[in-house]
Amino acid sequence: TSREAWLRTSFATALAAHARWAEVRRALDAPPTARAVAHDPLPGLVARRWLGLALAEAGEPETGWELLAASPAVHGRGAMPHVRFLAHLNVLYEARSRVSRGALGPDAVERARTALAHLPRYGEADVFLGPAARAVDRALAEGRNPRVPLDRLLPRCQRIT
Repeated sequence: TSREAWLRTSFATALAAHARWAEVRRALDAPPTARAVAHDPLPGLVARRWLGLALAEAGEPETGWELLAASPAVHGRGAMPHVRFLAHLNVLYEARSRVSRGALGPDAVERARTALAHLPRYGEADVFLGPAARAVDRALAEGRNPRVPLDRLLPRCQRIT
């Protein structure tokens, strides 16, 4: 079942890269993936990301955003740094999805700012992510729309996942 969850999640990742959200949802709609989302940080956090965004795109934004926002509580506490990073990255994807729908409220802003504090800072990671992350944080702190800096940061984060 773990192998199937990984395969479905990998397929969903490829579909998400092409914004084929209905197909992402179908790819992830299976018991092994549901178990991973609920119990296994990997591939659960990645599956949770794509499923949350697919739900948001399918007219169920609150359900999708809740799935993304809960990532740190479900899988991030006490986890290895990379797993915590993946959990908080989902929160940044939640913020980006909310921005596109004009629904980035104060709670989501605070979650996003907390998530930014969990980005890797070791080695070259801060050089690679730091400027974009600081631009997102500035926009959030100043109450400006963080769409452009998030659009710069998220692909960079995705590259190191």
